[in-house]
Amino acid sequence: MEDSLLFAEHEKVIIVDALKTGSQPFLFKQIKPVKDFSFTSHSLSPEAVAYLCQELYKKTPDIMTLAIRGYEFEVGEGLSPAARDNLEAALEFLMKKLKCAAGPRSSAIMNKPRRLKSKRNRHGKEKKRSPGA
Repeated sequence: MEDSLLFAEHEKVIIVDALKTGSQPFLFKQIKPVKDFSFTSHSLSPEAVAYLCQELYKKTPDIMTLAIRGYEFEVGEGLSPAARDNLEAALEFLMKKLKCAAGPRSSAIMNKPRRLKSKRNRHGKEKKRSPGA
């Protein structure tokens, strides 16, 4: 419910989430308000949140979702190399979209994102941290 208020405070919203299936590295699509109140303990659907935003606050922001294909979803599991590649492709795509939307006066902050560094060593295991780190 709180997300509907957050949506109402903006003209454009981009929801980024993991995608468990599919052959594409990511999907970028428009979200339309839908009266759908099926939910899990985790969340309402983005369409339902958009509907609440429209009904409660009389606002209809432009809402897009960027769903990035992941592969390993166990608790404590880091990004797999394939998921990291998908994330980088999605970030590059999004940065181009944002630069186009901002026009020729886009800020320096919208330069090409740096390559993401992995927390895994060459054996695929995460580095252990000391307590309190």
